[in-house]
Amino acid sequence: MNIDAAFRANPQLANPERQFPSLSEPVHGSAPDIYGQNIANPVAMIWSAALMLQFLGEQVLAQGPRTPDLGGRASTTEMEEAVAGLI
Repeated sequence: MNIDAAFRANPQLANPERQFPSLSEPVHGSAPDIYGQNIANPVAMIWSAALMLQFLGEQVLAQGPRTPDLGGRASTTEMEEAVAGLI
């Protein structure tokens, strides 16, 4: 396996211990050749956003706050604000 290619395809692999923020981005360019044709596949962008939110959620859970179902007293809004505050 070409490790460099793997890191470029999925930058999250470069941070397996999750000790620092990861780079979460689709890395296949702006695709000017298909601009305006409504044929681009959005999955890479969605997956990148999901990886970013997963990392941020893990950070919030590690640091608090927590909602009652997780043994805390925070509201949904407080949890959302904690995640948004990391962006």
